[in-house]
Amino acid sequence: MKKESEIELLKKGWSKEDIKKAEDIISSRALHDKSKSMAYSNRILFWTVLFVMIIGNALVALVLIPVLLTINKFGADIFVVVIGFAIGLLFNFLVWDIEEHLTKAHHLIASTAIPILAVINLYAIVRIVNALNDVFKITSLRENPLTISALYVIAFLLPYLWTLFVKKKIKAYQ
Repeated sequence: MKKESEIELLKKGWSKEDIKKAEDIISSRALHDKSKSMAYSNRILFWTVLFVMIIGNALVALVLIPVLLTINKFGADIFVVVIGFAIGLLFNFLVWDIEEHLTKAHHLIASTAIPILAVINLYAIVRIVNALNDVFKITSLRENPLTISALYVIAFLLPYLWTLFVKKKIKAYQ
């Protein structure tokens, strides 16, 4: 059991024996899963979450089309950062919620694949917005695709990196 959890239980009046009993019950749970269905389910959950986050990032990129066409550069940058941070919080919650069953490879895949795909999505969308802007002359402002993509990915990764390094939520990987 984590030291923080043990301290919290002691503060709530639990005895050391009760904490040990609860710890034994929790650790024996793994022995009852003889079919390994929990590990299999968590792998499916991880890949589903990864897929949903990829689709979510693509939808966010599409939502940015009217935003980038209508508001000024500073407003667009702020909007991209706020959306990136919000989606990053969701990603962070989903990844760390199934953390017990993830390996180092899973974290590496999640922390690299999604930002890379987000950069590609946003780069393409900003190029499309700039092309639409050239055709329809909506505004004289042109956005830099790399700047918008970088702002989004940095804001997207901030919650994950904060959890990883500040909260030190790194487990001993197998």
